[in-house]
Amino acid sequence: MVQYPSLIVPHVSGVHMLLNSFKPIRGVPLCEGEDIDPSWYEQDTSGLYQEELEEIRRLHASDTSIDREKDSIELSLAKLCLERNIPCMEICRGLQVLNVACGGTLYQNIGKEFDNIINKEIPSRIVYEDEKVLAFRDINSEAPVHVLVIPKFRDGLTQLGKADGRHGEILGQLLYAAKIVAEKEGILDGFCVVINSGPSASCQSVHHLHLHVQVGRQMNWPPG
Repeated sequence: MVQYPSLIVPHVSGVHMLLNSFKPIRGVPLCEGEDIDPSWYEQDTSGLYQEELEEIRRLHASDTSIDREKDSIELSLAKLCLERNIPCMEICRGLQVLNVACGGTLYQNIGKEFDNIINKEIPSRIVYEDEKVLAFRDINSEAPVHVLVIPKFRDGLTQLGKADGRHGEILGQLLYAAKIVAEKEGILDGFCVVINSGPSASCQSVHHLHLHVQVGRQMNWPPG
């Protein structure tokens, strides 16, 4: 069996010039560590709402200890592996590096998926629609009836906790739309409307206010 020595890439200025001279390279491990700098995903983060960027910074506090030079070295190695078809093993942080090298995204912008549904750019099973409100089925729910009701224009209404006086009309329209959905689904005699507000308190993961119209799950009182 032919054995090849391990190569440790030094973390020094100018190391990028040496990478192409390392031959042969039989494989590269990209291991765990701190998160890579989110700015490597410029196209991804530039499309996020300000509220989403703030939430990302809160949830990824470790990003403040990033090392761009280390990121750059490992990113160059990952691209080298892709270009030369060299086996590459990734763990945790290494997956982020390879994701960037392949042109992937760091943060899935689910809120933008709502925009795409409103604009009919991705398919959805629409239950009700008017000029200001859209209601469509939640495809991931196991409940017999689970419909999401959203405002077509966010106007800063990322969550109920962000509402102010100017949102009074649309909030009323959303509730009325929930009633219409229940009527269309034949559940007007008994259904529930749930609004999650804020990721820390109620697991809101989409920065676009939405109501859940559901049936098939018994809600106890008091909650908890």
